[in-house]
Amino acid sequence: METKLLRLAILSAAGVYASTAVAIEPAGVSAGPVDLIPTLTVQTGYNDNLYGDETGEKGTFFSVISPNLQAIAEKDNDSYTVNYNMAIGTMYSSHVDDYVDHNLTGTAALELDSRNRLTLGANLGRIHESGPNNGDAPAYFLDKGVSAGYGFGAEGAQGNLEGTFAYQSHDTLNYDSTNAGDVRENLLLGGKFLYRVAPKTRAVAELRFEDVDYELSTSTLDSFNTKVLGGVAWDATAKTSGEAKIGFAKKDFDSSSRSDQDGLTWEIGATWAPRTYSTVSLATSQSFAESGGDGEDAKDTKSYSVSWDHKWSELVSTQAGYSLTQEEYLGTARDDSTNAINVGVTYELQRWLSLGLGYSFSDTDSNSAGDSSTNNQVVLTLQGSL
Repeated sequence: METKLLRLAILSAAGVYASTAVAIEPAGVSAGPVDLIPTLTVQTGYNDNLYGDETGEKGTFFSVISPNLQAIAEKDNDSYTVNYNMAIGTMYSSHVDDYVDHNLTGTAALELDSRNRLTLGANLGRIHESGPNNGDAPAYFLDKGVSAGYGFGAEGAQGNLEGTFAYQSHDTLNYDSTNAGDVRENLLLGGKFLYRVAPKTRAVAELRFEDVDYELSTSTLDSFNTKVLGGVAWDATAKTSGEAKIGFAKKDFDSSSRSDQDGLTWEIGATWAPRTYSTVSLATSQSFAESGGDGEDAKDTKSYSVSWDHKWSELVSTQAGYSLTQEEYLGTARDDSTNAINVGVTYELQRWLSLGLGYSFSDTDSNSAGDSSTNNQVVLTLQGSL
């Protein structure tokens, strides 16, 4: 059930697939040492399969109003950012699925000296998951976390070290008994070594450890995950930048009733800009994702995507993208494959105001009865700032 709800949350968050690029250049308001940057995004459109059903699809017109406030402060070489976003969604053919989401994030980038850097982060979010909850309101979850990153080595040094710590919790705010199995905490520790082998190219070696702890005492999904990766990273040049890493991943369950998983893993991303006004992005990855709650041990998830952003003039830009996600539900016979496309056009009415129109289509093919679906979504987006 969790798998469908997660997919529905994406589809019903109006504009995630049928999104348009941010074309505005927002201005800020100075409040002492802090710059405040407010923006407002208003979206309206139509979703032809609100619940992601295989048959008997329910369509609805919708609107999403998203005010956003960013606060930025800088001192010497240090910077601090706090961002608050609200999303108010209205489903006109199914008001029971109306939602209000909140998300608060904060980051601090501190340059201790020329060889030592520290990045701190925190997040707090009240996020919905839409779905046919027997006529009840959407399920809400509380996501909160903290992170820290440490970098050692001068910017142009032959070698650099990076360390990462992150804690994230996922808790229920309603439907406690139904979603109790989803409540968990993730603790991540990682280290990376980068060695410059050419002026714009560095070899990368990375090690990550993650502990996943589910709150439900009867859960058998607690696990310890390990990733070992190696590859190359190339800095931004006139046309390209990116990072490509491949390695080994292992998921060890605490419970002997679950089957441990291991195998090849990769994370590859590249950006090609043949012109200053045109950018092509490519990405692919493999990971062992958490169980969707339908009896599987985990999900072997492979994703591939390509997108193209092109600015035709000072006022008009277009966006297009394609993605393929393949999910193997380990411990069961289920396999899903989702193809998705999105296209959009953005017109910059003013420096502070843009209008966009986007269309998205997704098609999930599953060998599990009732889990295949298609979705079409059209979104009109108006975004403004000061």
